[in-house]
Amino acid sequence: AVRDGRWLAVFVGVPGALAVASTPLIARASGVPSATVEQLGPFPLLMAVGVLFNGFGSAATSCLVALRQSRVVLHAGLAGAACTVILSPLLVRPLGLNGAGVALCAAQLVGCLITVSGLRKRLRGRLGFRVHFGQIWELAKVGVPMAGTVLVKFAVLGVLAIAAAWVSETAAAAHNIATALVSLAFTAAVAIGQAIVPQVDKRTMTAGLASTAVTLSVICAVIVLGDVPRLFTDDPAVVDVVTGLLGLIVLVVLADGLQAVLGFGLAGRKRTTPSFAVFAVCYGVLAIVAVPAAAHGLTGLWVALALANLAVAAGQAVAFRKAGNL
Repeated sequence: AVRDGRWLAVFVGVPGALAVASTPLIARASGVPSATVEQLGPFPLLMAVGVLFNGFGSAATSCLVALRQSRVVLHAGLAGAACTVILSPLLVRPLGLNGAGVALCAAQLVGCLITVSGLRKRLRGRLGFRVHFGQIWELAKVGVPMAGTVLVKFAVLGVLAIAAAWVSETAAAAHNIATALVSLAFTAAVAIGQAIVPQVDKRTMTAGLASTAVTLSVICAVIVLGDVPRLFTDDPAVVDVVTGLLGLIVLVVLADGLQAVLGFGLAGRKRTTPSFAVFAVCYGVLAIVAVPAAAHGLTGLWVALALANLAVAAGQAVAFRKAGNL
């Protein structure tokens, strides 16, 4: 089963990574000026590598939870969050947006290495490379909806990036910085979510949601009060746009973090299909309204994103309650 879970990570993670890496190509094909696309630099590739690491790490995490090795999962989550906290201030100032990408990629790599190595230490014999498609299909019934939520999220975020690029070059740069801030804060929610997976009940979920709200509130306070946008760029126009979005960024961070913890709770109860359905509906609507929202500028686009994340969080909460855990 562990070997087949690894192959499932390959079959799902690789297409997801390719989809993220293709964002610049899709942007050019959609008519976005080449100069605007070139401002992304290697950031999409870094995010794609992070998606691939996340796929393998998630497969190992599922196996560790089944083996009741929750301590390894917790250590991986904490190490990834610590990696983000340490590397972000060190890399963002000299490298800007790409520094944030490196920090996120490194955090995913650290978490992946810890979970995979922890799993191998607890298994006997060699895993081998033989593919059992029947077993993969059984694992896919739970794993694919989980991976599907990630794929839907990154695909729609790619649509938002293209819509922002249609607004202006300044809007595109500001949108990428705002997205990086949300992604960096999201690692804290992932760490908390991974910690609650082994024992999902009302008490644990309440504690997880409370911890997430407090942790993300502190992170948001640092972002708002610490003049963090200036670490990403020296362009005053871009800084002003990001500063104007800070209220919406805080709302997006909090909603995204809470829905992530609820999603991990559903995964802990093997109820991943409702989570995927919520994401598909809410982010599907977001993809449809992205271009009309961008007609109102970057603020309109981020209002749409905030509403989508709030809807996802509410939907995840309803799904979790129906699962009999809240």
